[in-house]
Amino acid sequence: MAAPSTPVLDAFTGAAGTLLTTYDGTDWGAYVGLTSLQIAASGTAVSSASYGGHASYWKTSFGPDCDVYATLITLPANALSLTLDARITNPTNGGTVNRYSGRWTYSDVGSDTFAIVRTVAGADTTIATDSSGSYDLAVGDKMWLNCTGTTITFYRYNSGTTTWQQVLQATDANVTGAGNIAIYLNGANNHGTWDDFGGGTVVAGAAGTGLPSSFLSQQAVPFMSNGRI
Repeated sequence: MAAPSTPVLDAFTGAAGTLLTTYDGTDWGAYVGLTSLQIAASGTAVSSASYGGHASYWKTSFGPDCDVYATLITLPANALSLTLDARITNPTNGGTVNRYSGRWTYSDVGSDTFAIVRTVAGADTTIATDSSGSYDLAVGDKMWLNCTGTTITFYRYNSGTTTWQQVLQATDANVTGAGNIAIYLNGANNHGTWDDFGGGTVVAGAAGTGLPSSFLSQQAVPFMSNGRI
């Protein structure tokens, strides 16, 4: 069964209201000119209170084969989205950034939408999409974007059945090198909250657990020894 082989990097245990770039400016940077995400009251990540999208990237470069994932704690408002990015180059410049993205858009009146998006020199192209309703997220579910060679795969972890499900897969060779990973939340209010941001270079031959985050410390997926998890 497919599951991430890479560690949880941050469980967002800082003081509520603190920007990620203030809470840990060594690891987190403001992404493509947007305001950094901040810590929510629950200790999870949430977008800043002001209008517009907010994002943060992890400053360590991984890959080129890499993962990025996160756990949904509270649902956002209708039509708002979460994006997980990997293989990012030029992360501080929205006009020249390159990356692959796994994007989930919530719907409280229909089916959620999942997409894999390629960005080259700041220009987005959707290369796979699903609005079938077969993979709608619920609280406790996870999203995971995996880039292995030219295969880009977007997964959803179903907390009810404790299994990872492949939602989308695309073959693309436009962004091939190592790079950063990031998390982006859009919208002005009620962006939802996310926990257990993880990822890194894929460990060849390693098997992840696919289990909820409360079990991860007892299983094969390692934790970073940065004093925050």
